Amino acid sequence: MDEISKTNETIYKFRFNTTKKTIQITQQQLSHFPYLFALVNHTYDFSVNKNDDDEYILEYPICYNWFMAIFQSVIKQQPSALFTELTHEANVLRVLELYDYLCIDPLPLPLLKNQKLVLTNPIDLDDTNQHIDWRRANICEVRNIAAQFIIGISKNVYNLNDSGTRNSIFTLLMDIFSHPNIFHSRFRYHTLKVVEKYCFSLFSDSQQRQLPTTQQIIQNIKIDFVRYLDNENQSLPLNFYSTFAWKGIYVSKDKVDTDFQSILDIYLPKSNIDSVYSTEIDFFLENIELDWEQASYSDFCVVVIEPNWERRSYSNFYVRGRIRPISRPHLRDFINLITSRNASPYEDVGRFQYDLQKEEERKKNEVQSARSGRFNTLPKRPKVDKFKHRSGPKAQKHR
Repeated sequence: MDEISKTNETIYKFRFNTTKKTIQITQQQLSHFPYLFALVNHTYDFSVNKNDDDEYILEYPICYNWFMAIFQSVIKQQPSALFTELTHEANVLRVLELYDYLCIDPLPLPLLKNQKLVLTNPIDLDDTNQHIDWRRANICEVRNIAAQFIIGISKNVYNLNDSGTRNSIFTLLMDIFSHPNIFHSRFRYHTLKVVEKYCFSLFSDSQQRQLPTTQQIIQNIKIDFVRYLDNENQSLPLNFYSTFAWKGIYVSKDKVDTDFQSILDIYLPKSNIDSVYSTEIDFFLENIELDWEQASYSDFCVVVIEPNWERRSYSNFYVRGRIRPISRPHLRDFINLITSRNASPYEDVGRFQYDLQKEEERKKNEVQSARSGRFNTLPKRPKVDKFKHRSGPKAQKHR
């Protein structure tokens, strides 16, 4: 038998050439590797190499270390494993070639916020009923987005003859090299190998001098290891502003319109929505930093207030505009304008609605706490004898 039945699941055994390294792959896992799948389905073909233990023999270029990095990446759906699972001595360029050799489905191009990289072969996308919903990524997602970007470079996906694209790529690469707490030394080392192969010579002399060397990365391994964030599901550091910090997801525009209508139903009186004559609405942004990249949705709330132009400051910033609530696109554009300088008209509506609901819950809790007397801590007023003569010495003198 060339397979083992265990708990109703078929498992196939593979040995890497003449080494002692073996791996067992389930039927479900095997479907992700078309080359191996075809090998198993041609068991009785004379070209299939098997040993006396019914193990399939995998020969070069399928090496154990290279294959295991690919295996972890595919099974766990973590593109970054292609870089982090490889030692510094491994040849990442050969690993990427092996990825194609195994006929694995190619990785999609990453969605990069506020980046318009020119593609070598432009893709026509029908986005008439779709938009990209952006949210803050966690560390694991950041590494995967960066890995997809590097693999895209190795596939010549981006048009490096375009100067704007070339400069944007350099900026993104520096985001990787300058954050050892986010990107492992292995990740940065193998990224540099890809850069040296495919685009290093196209950068200016100044840009080339800014890139690290492989020796510098290896020399700082111990220092970088202390700063490296192992918990991949934790939130990103607040000072990480890279494009990689945003994860984009395609969602239907119809869903966004529905979600936004629910926001209007909650936060705008129905009489105002239906009325042709609307009142002025003032938007109050509380405690938003001057650096808009750091502003988060939880930092602001939208309320109807009286205009107070004397209190304007960077920490208490007022934006006053006359709009009609009946015109939803205007309100949507304005909200996106204050949350992101480069936001699309539909950006982050779901997250915005969620945070507004959180704000409402917070206010409710404060009201309940106030009613329970928790905040009744005003200082006692001093007792004053209301019958005591209150005239000063000068007043008494002229009486």
